[in-house]
Amino acid sequence: MKHGETMKKRDAFIILLLAASVYLTAYTVSAHMVASRIIEMNGKPYWRNAPAGSLWPWPNKKDVIGSPVLIKLNETDSFIYNYLIKTYLLSIICALLWFLAIILIYKIAKSAKSTLSR
Repeated sequence: MKHGETMKKRDAFIILLLAASVYLTAYTVSAHMVASRIIEMNGKPYWRNAPAGSLWPWPNKKDVIGSPVLIKLNETDSFIYNYLIKTYLLSIICALLWFLAIILIYKIAKSAKSTLSR
């Protein structure tokens, strides 16, 4: 494989990594905001009022003031809430993606600097 092809693949990977980091950061912030409207009773999560919100595919909660009724989360939302939000796993994955992106960009910048100084 030629050096130029390697650089193109590396650059494409970094762009993809940065895009994933930005998307996951926005999703994480939004999911935590929406999850603040979830209440737990008897160890099960419920939406505080109607209409029910959603954590998938993009977190949303209607700002309509509905009746104060407990609505059980569906299986997907319950999984996201219990295993990704409550455990902070989503935030940890987000931080790890940013850490990886920063390390890769730093290495590329360092190698580019040493190449230019030759």
